[in-house]
Amino acid sequence: MDKHEKTEVLHLVTAGDANFKDGICVTVVSAVANLRKDCQVFVHILDGGVGASTQQRLEKACQSIHPACFVCFHALEESKFKIFTPGPGGSLMFYARLAIAEIFSDLDKIIYIDSDTLVLGDLYELWGLDVRIKTDRKSTRLNS
Repeated sequence: MDKHEKTEVLHLVTAGDANFKDGICVTVVSAVANLRKDCQVFVHILDGGVGASTQQRLEKACQSIHPACFVCFHALEESKFKIFTPGPGGSLMFYARLAIAEIFSDLDKIIYIDSDTLVLGDLYELWGLDVRIKTDRKSTRLNS
């Protein structure tokens, strides 16, 4: 990247609760560790209750691995998804991805990663792909 070019900002999203805290940590740390260091990355956790100690551990790990990594926790109540059948582990956080369009309506692009994924490559390559998906954001919003 030329020093005069604008630094690219990536937005990664995953979701979970206390049942998936270890998976979230592995997913996020593996994604951040494999990411090129000349970009900024915002890791957004749709948080159904991972706990303060997990939050602190994850923030510390990410900041030590990547110089421009920022971890943001977005509290999300499972009750928002009570009309659904519980997913893996008896959790409704499986459906948190349905709220992405609503929560991140100001962003043009994100990468969603399931909280049981081990990232082995640089997600910057995926970020650089021109993958435009037409959606009707109104139809993807959940009623509060």
